[in-house]
Amino acid sequence: MENILPEVQPLFEKYAREIDWRLLAAIAWQESHWDPQATSPTGVRGMMMLTRNTAQSLGLTDRTDAAQSIDGGMRYLQDMMDKVPDSIPKDERIWFALAAYNMGYAHMLDAMALTRKQKGNPNSWADVKLRLPLLSQKPYYSKLKYGYARGHEAYAYVENIRKYQISLVGYLSEKERQQQQTLALAEDYPAVLPNELEQPQETTLPFFKFRADKQMDNARMKLPGHLY
Repeated sequence: MENILPEVQPLFEKYAREIDWRLLAAIAWQESHWDPQATSPTGVRGMMMLTRNTAQSLGLTDRTDAAQSIDGGMRYLQDMMDKVPDSIPKDERIWFALAAYNMGYAHMLDAMALTRKQKGNPNSWADVKLRLPLLSQKPYYSKLKYGYARGHEAYAYVENIRKYQISLVGYLSEKERQQQQTLALAEDYPAVLPNELEQPQETTLPFFKFRADKQMDNARMKLPGHLY
């Protein structure tokens, strides 16, 4: 992460739009570990692991181009966020959108419907995420409008992204703290220019000047007379 982040951070900052760039970075880490050449057996490719059809619908010409992939992935996620029902609180919309990003918007609606049916709050991510794994179990998905979905994967997908975002925020905070410490030390110990090294500097130390003759006189005063 430490070696790759400086290269990709400007792209995340540029294309994050309405979300924290660190969240977008966490999404890309979950998708591909920030590898623009990443490819899955299902055919999705690039840093944001987009399908060919999704990339074409977004006008992308190269899924393995990091800038195009991040831009396209963010626009696709924004589309999911715009579709999320208005009844969902603003600070929770991103989690519903990410679930839809992973398993499809229709299945996210099924998860909300199942939550409502089980007397949970369909507008609460804490309630809805608990029902996601049920979308892959026949007793439940057989009674839902859009059928089977890998809800357990969507659950893990969103929760991992949340953890990655927290980790990234912590990493960046620690790095900033270390940089501030380094700057503080630099201010306490300013650099010495080469020409200053050539000039003799008179330094006043907090010690009395040592005088050999004075110290000898003091010693004689303390010795017995027959030792002189």
